Amino acid sequence: MKIKFIFLPISIALIIFLIINLYYQKIDSKIDFSSSAFFRLMGASAESLTGILVKSVPVDNLDEKEYGEALKERFSPGKKNISYNRINNIMKILAVKKKKNFDYEVFVLEDLTPNAYAMPGGVIVVTRGLCNLMNDDELAAILGHEMGHIELSHAFDKVRIEIAAKKMKIETLGEMTHIGTSIIINNIYSMAQENEADEYAWSILRETNLKTKGLPDALIKLKNENVKYIKKTESVDYFSSHPPIDKRIEKFTERERIMKKNP
Repeated sequence: MKIKFIFLPISIALIIFLIINLYYQKIDSKIDFSSSAFFRLMGASAESLTGILVKSVPVDNLDEKEYGEALKERFSPGKKNISYNRINNIMKILAVKKKKNFDYEVFVLEDLTPNAYAMPGGVIVVTRGLCNLMNDDELAAILGHEMGHIELSHAFDKVRIEIAAKKMKIETLGEMTHIGTSIIINNIYSMAQENEADEYAWSILRETNLKTKGLPDALIKLKNENVKYIKKTESVDYFSSHPPIDKRIEKFTERERIMKKNP
C-alpha cells in the first residue's frame, strides 16, 4: 500500500510533464528500433525535469539487475552477430572498472545505421553499422560513453516507473522490457547527461590504459556519417540546432593534444 501511495502521485506528475514536453518539443514517440532519431550519441540540447520525479520512485540496484537480466533475454538473438565477440572483448576491459552489481553485455542489431543505446542492468545495444564504421579504439570510447549512462543511472532513471509498477504486480518484468526499451531508444538524454557520459568515457579509457583519442575520433566519424545521411535522404538535419557536437569534438581533441604535450 505504501508503494501505491507513493507511486500514484509521481506517475500523475510524470505523465503531465511528458505531455507538456511532447507538445513543446514535438518529439516523435513512434516505437521503432531501426529508425529512431539519428545518432543518439551526438546528444540533445534540451534539459529534462523527469529525473527529479523518477529518483523518488522506490526501486533499487537489485531491481536494475533483474531488469537487465530480462533485457538480456530479450536481446539474446544479437549474440549470433559476427561482431558479438569483438565488441564484448572490448567491453570486458572497460567493465573491470564498473561499480554496479551486475555484468555488462553488448548485443548487436542488424542495422546499418551507426548507433548505440545504453539500457539498465548492464545492457548495451550497438548496430552492425557502428561496428563496421569504428575501429576498436573508437568502439571502446563509445562503449565507455554508454557505460557512463548506465553507471551514472541515466538509463535506469528512464524505467523506474515501470519497475515500480512491476512491484505492484501490474505487469511481469519480462512484459515490461518492451515498454522500457522503447522509452530508452526513443528518448534522447539531456545535454548534461551526455556531457557526464563523455567525461566518464574519457576517464575510464585512461583508467584502463586504452587510447583516449578514440573519443574525439569516434565523434568526428559520427558527425561525418550524419552529413552523408542527410545528403542521401534529403532530410532535415536533426542536429542543425544542436551545435554542441562540434564543441565536444573540440574539447576532447584539445584535451588529447594537451595530454600528449604534458604526459
